[in-house]
Amino acid sequence: MKSFSALRRELLLGATIIASGLCLNAEAQTGKSRHYDIQEPSLDAALRSLGTQSGREIMVPSDLVAGRSAPRLEGNFEFEDAVKRLIRGTDLIVEFTSEGALIRGREEAANEEVNQNGRLASSEILVTGSRIRGVRSSSGVTINRQEMLKAGQSNLGEALRALPQNYGGGQNPTVAFGANVMGNGANQNMNGASAANLRGLGPDATLTLLNGHRLSYGNIAQSVDISAIPLSAVSRVEVMTDGGSAIYGSDAVAGVVNVILQPDYSGLSLSSRLSTTTEGGGFQQQYGIVTGSRWSAGGFMVTYDYGDDKPVYAASRPYLSYLDAPYTLLPGQTHHSVVLTGHQNFGLGSLKLDGIYNRREQETLFTYAGRTSRSDADTDTYATSAQLELPLSEAWQATLLGSYSREKTNSRQRDFVAGVVAYDGRVSSINRVIVGEVGISGNLVELPAGALKAAFGGGWRGNQFRYGSSSPVIGEQNVVYGYGELEIPVLNRNGGADDLLSLNLAGRYERYRGIDEIFTPKVSAALQPNDAIRLSASWGRSFKAPTLYQLNAVSYRNLLPPFVYGGAGFPAGSTILTSSGGNANLTPERATSWQLGADWKPLSGLNLSISYFDIRYKDRVTTPIASRATGMTNPAYQPFITLNPTSAQIASFLAGDHQFYNGVGTGAAFDPSTVVALINDAYLNAARQDISGLDATVSFSRPLQGGTLSTTASATWLKSSQRIDGADQSVKIAGTAFNPAGFRARASLGWSSESVSVNGYLNYTDGVDDVRTDAVIKGRSMTTIDVSSEINLAPASGLANRVTLRLSAQNLLNQLPPPISDVSGIVYLPNYDSTNYSGIGRIVSAALTVDF
Repeated sequence: MKSFSALRRELLLGATIIASGLCLNAEAQTGKSRHYDIQEPSLDAALRSLGTQSGREIMVPSDLVAGRSAPRLEGNFEFEDAVKRLIRGTDLIVEFTSEGALIRGREEAANEEVNQNGRLASSEILVTGSRIRGVRSSSGVTINRQEMLKAGQSNLGEALRALPQNYGGGQNPTVAFGANVMGNGANQNMNGASAANLRGLGPDATLTLLNGHRLSYGNIAQSVDISAIPLSAVSRVEVMTDGGSAIYGSDAVAGVVNVILQPDYSGLSLSSRLSTTTEGGGFQQQYGIVTGSRWSAGGFMVTYDYGDDKPVYAASRPYLSYLDAPYTLLPGQTHHSVVLTGHQNFGLGSLKLDGIYNRREQETLFTYAGRTSRSDADTDTYATSAQLELPLSEAWQATLLGSYSREKTNSRQRDFVAGVVAYDGRVSSINRVIVGEVGISGNLVELPAGALKAAFGGGWRGNQFRYGSSSPVIGEQNVVYGYGELEIPVLNRNGGADDLLSLNLAGRYERYRGIDEIFTPKVSAALQPNDAIRLSASWGRSFKAPTLYQLNAVSYRNLLPPFVYGGAGFPAGSTILTSSGGNANLTPERATSWQLGADWKPLSGLNLSISYFDIRYKDRVTTPIASRATGMTNPAYQPFITLNPTSAQIASFLAGDHQFYNGVGTGAAFDPSTVVALINDAYLNAARQDISGLDATVSFSRPLQGGTLSTTASATWLKSSQRIDGADQSVKIAGTAFNPAGFRARASLGWSSESVSVNGYLNYTDGVDDVRTDAVIKGRSMTTIDVSSEINLAPASGLANRVTLRLSAQNLLNQLPPPISDVSGIVYLPNYDSTNYSGIGRIVSAALTVDF
């Protein structure tokens, strides 16, 4: 018999599919008309948004749309009509194909070379997952800015955390105290940043890009803060859920998150947003401005965003009344963000620039046994890049890229006892990355099935990390790399107009000075027998270099009582010695992944997608004891524990350049005779992880009552385990507390017209097992409902062109997070898994945008 949890999962996804099925017959008779909501002011961004919403490919030379504006498009249109409306009044012409649309300049139309696939031979759209323009993206999802705004989301971190493929652990502001007891200590909130964490492999195993180029890591987590980029500046976010090291290099093991900025803007937009929790605390204010200009050969955009978020304290949540006050559940923070983008076409090519600055200040409070710890962190993030595109011929283009990014966090911790400062410590971290790259792309040769396309290039990347106070830890990585990619049309159909079978071959070489050199290949294939069905498969290898913190962090030897690692039954006064900190001998982590996917469009407006993924991840850098509460009782950790050590073993353990920490708390001098165990818990290449699962999405829309009714359901099943080197058994990861849930889903149902939209969202996260003790406790699932509405007004007179009002409620029914067990009598930690479930409760918000 199926468990209630399993049945609930099936009902959740099944109900949405059935609801879509009820509309099939009606949609089949309505033609290809569907509802579009395109508000991007630039023609380039508007055409991209149309391609995303329609599921069709729109190919257009970038120089033809640069600097052009687009009209607002909202309502029910056929795809062909929507394209024509966007380019109306321009000198552009459009040719429609079975896959989408091909847009060209009128005067160049007679001379423009078009290959046998009916696509432009050069200057096609570049998507995440390939260096070759016009290649269809790997499996994944795209979220545009309007979708995020309609869902009531205020920043990119919120949008990513809502994706079933992403895990809320790692570096995120929603991670509460105590979450780092599992997950290799990666769950934390050091400075309020939000990091992508696909498949739960860690924020440093998901590569985050801005307009296709790298950003600096953040703090000691060595992850990228995606929330430093304000939503007002974003066009869309492309999430590739497949290994990408063959294209992008290190860190792209779980996938790639690429934030695409709006290239320019025309006019002025003012926005404000207020939100609060209904249980107390968490009042948020957010204000923004967007402005810019366009001219015949270029344009620019400038945005400014300010936010002030008040904290949520545990005392305002009755289920956490046992915690001492003051105790921060969600930190208070303020931020200032500025973004500048611009582009200019000139005789020899085109130049693109972008830059961001973000400052965030955060405060957290933690109290236990009369001692209050206050942590303050202020973070400054800078990033800038310049990209020069030069046509070499009608078929080839060269690209030169230079980028610089820097993040600095200053942290201060003060402990108070009876109002008196008992401790005052400061520490800072600085991360920096510099990239220089050159590449070329174009057509190598015409094959019977179409043009053989290629991209080649190489570059240099330098990472630097500083951490500490008076004597900071300093680490550097210098990387030289080269890459190549081929897109091979094997067979075509429809008289050569469309691809039937295509192959993509990619490879990348990287040399890390003083660490290693690595070559990562990838092979992908796509089979599309007709316009409704597309099958895909990929195999590749990826890698992640050890972070500079893991390599260079201070090495410690810690004297602790045995109960810290779950030890019991030892004589009074017994101690253990543990190792922690960095390891200069770490080597890169390596992964082999493969993926199978299928997309089916049986009817206009109905899209079904499913993909299976499998990742074999070895040489993982880890602290071997994943759960300290069972460190001395779990057989999987025995290879890293020496019981009843001899004097010689203790002396050898303490030898070397380490800092000694006495955590026993008695004030007595170290006595080797009391040591009952040695535990090696420093960073090691000591783990293998096996990850597999299934992503599924179904979406459907149909006209209804002058608008469009649409529904979407996305779900991810995840299975992962870890085996420590030398251990006889694997340890389950997915589905355990403070690790990714084994199943997540998000479904939406909405209706929208030209002036109004109403949307509802159902979020489901499966229960996680609490394995922090020897007695495993099954966890409960959590289901929440979000609702939002949007009203667009066109003032009859006055300066404003459009006024938009958005209202939303997240966790409408005010669901509480499922509780987990107390561990070893620890009563100073929140009794829920903050990496998978929100403990904040209902959040309501109102936002107003005025466009001039």
